[in-house]
Amino acid sequence: MIKSETSSNVLQATTVDYTTISVRNLFYFFPVILLLGRWYLTGFFLVVLFIFLILEKLTFEKLEVKLSNTTAWGFTFIWGLYILLKSPKVWNGFIFYVGQHPFYDGIAYYIGLIIIPFIIMTFFKNIDLDEIFLYNLFNIFTITGVILSLLSAMQFIVSGFNTTLRIYSVWPDLNIYATYLMILFFFNLAFIVGGGKKEHNILRYTSIVIIGLGVFLTQTRAAWLAIVISIVIFFVKRPKIIIPAFLVIALFLILFKDAILTRYITFVNFSSDVSTLGRFQAWYATYLLLTENFLTGYGFDAFLYYKDTVYSGYLLFLPHSHNTFLRGLLEMGLIGVIIYFFLFFKAAVVSFKMKAGKEYAFLTKYIDGLQLTFIGLFVVFMFEPFFSLYSNAAIIVWTFISLSICIKEAYF
Repeated sequence: MIKSETSSNVLQATTVDYTTISVRNLFYFFPVILLLGRWYLTGFFLVVLFIFLILEKLTFEKLEVKLSNTTAWGFTFIWGLYILLKSPKVWNGFIFYVGQHPFYDGIAYYIGLIIIPFIIMTFFKNIDLDEIFLYNLFNIFTITGVILSLLSAMQFIVSGFNTTLRIYSVWPDLNIYATYLMILFFFNLAFIVGGGKKEHNILRYTSIVIIGLGVFLTQTRAAWLAIVISIVIFFVKRPKIIIPAFLVIALFLILFKDAILTRYITFVNFSSDVSTLGRFQAWYATYLLLTENFLTGYGFDAFLYYKDTVYSGYLLFLPHSHNTFLRGLLEMGLIGVIIYFFLFFKAAVVSFKMKAGKEYAFLTKYIDGLQLTFIGLFVVFMFEPFFSLYSNAAIIVWTFISLSICIKEAYF
């Protein structure tokens, strides 16, 4: 049975709530909007969709919007407002400034990192996450991943099959784009391993190869490493994952061995790789700033404005800390990290606690995909700032945080 908010904790029905089915169907456009790679476009779509959800509930029933983890969100909203307003505002022409950075940037971060994620989780909490919806949604996700990867492949062909280039698609941030494809790679792998015979088809195998190609063409070492580590760890739980994973990885090793070897060498010989050394400099500058204030943080996007006060001689332009955890500590402080990251860690733990069983066997592939995703995110978090406004970074992460928590609350 599906869990409800009643005292009995059991909803005596397994049918779809058709009062919200039209808004639920509109959510299928969410992966399509993600194609554009701009958080503000995706965020605008989600806000409009949320308004439609409220209007639909007012139209068909009394307004009863269910909320998830209200205490955690309450602290998040309050602390986020504190981070936004903590520095004194200085009037400068027609723009307010907080400390050294624009006040409107802080508002954008508050919307993108707190309000939009809250809307995502609330939306999932108020629709039926049944088998049909989840299957259709993830198939559309896969289609978007294939489209993005094919666009990358076209650029690769135009470049004359130049394997030394890092190939973009339409997303402005290459590493965030690679991680999005990594997540889709995981879910396609989970569908093949845990989705039964119907998922062993040419379309699914073609999709995972094309998406894998997209990940490879970005030449993002963090995403490559995350895929390998996730598969190795997950092998303990589901050994048969090794066969499709090995076949796909072996294919790319054979086709692009020289390019992969070159990137591996830059990873091992980091002392001669400017990109790697730049990350060390970003981490060190963040550390120096944290020694002065680690408890309450400096405010949104603080690294860009305070990095030169503690360190100079950067080898390349560094707009952020190149680490999700360090960036969180720098911007929100230790208190803020405990509050903001709580739901991320809860979702990761929940994904490993869920057991589909025979009653909800269709959930197996989604649970496996979520587990692979969270393992992978722990890895890429060490190298890039995912709770940020780069491309759709925060929206992507919060989508899977919300799915993990809301699937758990709906079924277990």
